[in-house]
Amino acid sequence: LRYATQVDTKGYPKVLAYLKHFTAYSREETRGFDTYNISLHDLFDTYLPQFEHAIPKATGVMCSYNGVNGSPVCANDYLLNDKVLRKWKPDAHVTTDCGAIQNMLNPPLRAPSLEHAAAWALNNGSDLEMGTTVWGDHLLSAIQHNLTTKHAVDTAFRRSYLPHFRVGRFDDPSLSDWSVFDERHIYSARHRAIQLDAALQGLVLLKNQDSILPLQAKTTSVVAVLGPLSQTRAGLMSDYENDQSCFGGGHDSILP
Repeated sequence: LRYATQVDTKGYPKVLAYLKHFTAYSREETRGFDTYNISLHDLFDTYLPQFEHAIPKATGVMCSYNGVNGSPVCANDYLLNDKVLRKWKPDAHVTTDCGAIQNMLNPPLRAPSLEHAAAWALNNGSDLEMGTTVWGDHLLSAIQHNLTTKHAVDTAFRRSYLPHFRVGRFDDPSLSDWSVFDERHIYSARHRAIQLDAALQGLVLLKNQDSILPLQAKTTSVVAVLGPLSQTRAGLMSDYENDQSCFGGGHDSILP
């Protein structure tokens, strides 16, 4: 977290670091509807130490889709309230993963209504809902049905807005070092060079059999690209690409 905890010349954090995904989140399949029985020994020996070590310097955590011992992490009193908020960092900001509260209608929790899902997440340590609008649509009704309280909302609101104050969002914008950046820095030559260098450093050659690489223009006329990614378009951009990465043409502008 050394680079993620730097401050500018005025003392404002340059970025806010969040730890994810908290915790015991090790698979993509059936995520959001899975739960794992984990002993206290395994929790404290394998799944929690890294978070406990890092969270004092972080802003908060993103709770994971999965359940631990029957309770989704985003509504897990033991993990969020007891460990993160009471023991490790009382002002930690806990944000859900996208759609995690909506998922609580399904196994392992099977909330009887969206009001219950909203209340259970809030009561058990989540401060901010991501990806869906369960809280915006159903939290007031949950309060009216005594499933949660205004005090719980106030507590989550306070923890959610503390990071904004810390980075100076409500101060004069000119006080932040970020204020020196404008449209001239967007897609600048320097940034494109950094982007290219990062891409080159990120390439991994698993096997160069018979020293076939680098290709020689004099002896190579046709190159065959095989496998599922040879035909995909959106997949080449990954699932966290920028929506405007292909100006004007969308994914159709990526030729297979």
